[in-house]
Amino acid sequence: MYILSIIPISRGIPFSSLSYYSTDALSIGTLVEIPLGRQVTTGLVYGCTSLIEAKTSIKQATFSLKRIKKVLGQSHFTTSLMEGLKEASVRTLTPSGSLAGIVINEIFLETFQSLSSQAIEQENIKKNPIVAYGTYTDRLDAYKRIIRGAFANKESVVLVAPSIRATEYWYEVLKKGITNHSVILHSKKTKRDQKSALTLIKNSDRPLFICTTPQSAVIPRSDIKTMILEDESSSLYKLHDRYSADMRIVLRSIADASGIQTVYGDTLPRFETLIETSSTELARVFTPDKLTVVPTEAYRSVLPTEVIELIRYCQKKKKSLFIYTNRKGIAPMSRCSDCGTSVDCPTCGLPVVLRYKISKGERERMFICTHCGDTLPATHVCSYCGSWNITPVSIGTESIYEAVTRIVENKNIITVDDNLALDDKSVEALLEDIQKRKWFVMIGTQRLLPHIKQVDYVVIPFFDRLLSTPSPYTVEEVLRLIMECNEKTKETLVLSTKKPDFEITKLLATKKIQSIIDSDLEIRKTLKYPPFGSLLKLSVTVPSSHKDTLVQKVTNFFANNEATLLPVRRVSPESMKLLCTWIIQVGTDYTADYGEDLQLFLQDLRFPYNLDINPSRLT
Repeated sequence: MYILSIIPISRGIPFSSLSYYSTDALSIGTLVEIPLGRQVTTGLVYGCTSLIEAKTSIKQATFSLKRIKKVLGQSHFTTSLMEGLKEASVRTLTPSGSLAGIVINEIFLETFQSLSSQAIEQENIKKNPIVAYGTYTDRLDAYKRIIRGAFANKESVVLVAPSIRATEYWYEVLKKGITNHSVILHSKKTKRDQKSALTLIKNSDRPLFICTTPQSAVIPRSDIKTMILEDESSSLYKLHDRYSADMRIVLRSIADASGIQTVYGDTLPRFETLIETSSTELARVFTPDKLTVVPTEAYRSVLPTEVIELIRYCQKKKKSLFIYTNRKGIAPMSRCSDCGTSVDCPTCGLPVVLRYKISKGERERMFICTHCGDTLPATHVCSYCGSWNITPVSIGTESIYEAVTRIVENKNIITVDDNLALDDKSVEALLEDIQKRKWFVMIGTQRLLPHIKQVDYVVIPFFDRLLSTPSPYTVEEVLRLIMECNEKTKETLVLSTKKPDFEITKLLATKKIQSIIDSDLEIRKTLKYPPFGSLLKLSVTVPSSHKDTLVQKVTNFFANNEATLLPVRRVSPESMKLLCTWIIQVGTDYTADYGEDLQLFLQDLRFPYNLDINPSRLT
């Protein structure tokens, strides 16, 4: 008899591995059918020990072993894959079984199940990652060189993109000349197409270029030596489940365990990626050459006067214009209803927002600067006219659209934001229709930006508001946005600002991108923000009667770390349940050192929770 360590392949399972017994010895990578509660699921054998060797541990066990249902066959998934899943489990605080359920689906299991007695093994020499940054054209050239070099060495290449649209784009532009040796995989493909692609991957003895989304990126081929993570800064790499696992970490862990070279690609990679790859010194050509910073007067209308003049200029000269906003239609700033003057922070000069804040144990409303943290009382009066009539103002796509329609006909305007439930083809159809006109104005959020090919002018009318986003990654996100907009612009990229003397704005005006990066990294180092530390965002839904007990438990567990409890709020106005959220500052090795203890603590809470490692927002 043999004791088996098995990784269950099922999403959401809160276990990394389970123990079963079998009358026969099974090799690593064997697919088996196992009982799990009242259900039956598939598992991968990770370890096999004879009963004699495990006799002591079996006697001390507090549970009874179950027998596997049956052996399904030998998979092509390797020991190195399972080592990678174990490493990723520690780094993302996600059970290995849940990760296995994400990267190994039923179609993969059906296709790669065989009668072979051994799984495909790869050399597991860890390789340092490299970066490929710049415009789409720059990265396209870099990826072509990588693929050509790999094919010359009879090696396959996997390119991972965070969305289906991006996957299809890179597949179309990179398959030219190698169509018969190119494969695309994503969830929108039919089962028949997926099986056809996987069969080619399994049976082809020629090197392949495989373009895929993260969930299909674990390909059991021994000749895969390079994995490209395109658009590596995208938030789409993070899963939206209880564990919020980062697929960049998962795929990187598997690549390291399998001896695969990781290539990070983006317009501007995350700063932690630049640090990791020793690439913080960017090339001199990496600069927004079309950028112009335009000082504006105080906002006494929805749009600054300078932006209104640019719209009229584009109308007269028949030029295309894209107006970028980072908001759909909420109210991220306040202003005087009598004279239109906005309420700005007395310390840094950026716009403030009216929010609730815990002060001296009580919840009170006040104006808060999300950049420096300074506050103004809710009774603040206008600094220009002295009026008390301060009201929130929306500067989202809806209000900008209304302001633009007062200047030009709405038939020449298109608006796309996150509120529109449009697929990529519908958005592109809208753009194709509007581009048939002699001139047009596009208003949109980040949702629209990837679909734009080229426009004459791009304007960011509320640049100051971008800088006050409450995130550790604000600077790098702003730089990435500017570089992407610069690439889409034929003539000029305009940044409208009320604070031209603000440090980052001055550096942008002189196009000193390297100085901005160096300064932000120095600040992060001082604050111990990523990559010099880690942040955990723990959210727990709890009945109001258990709130104090929960707060005490979390406080005690993180007694040696800086844990900040954000204002507690109800899940809904009628609900008796509360959402408690903590921001916890820990060291970079915290998950490796205390990950298991933290997982046990969270399970012991017995309340629904979500743990986000290095969240994009701190509110």
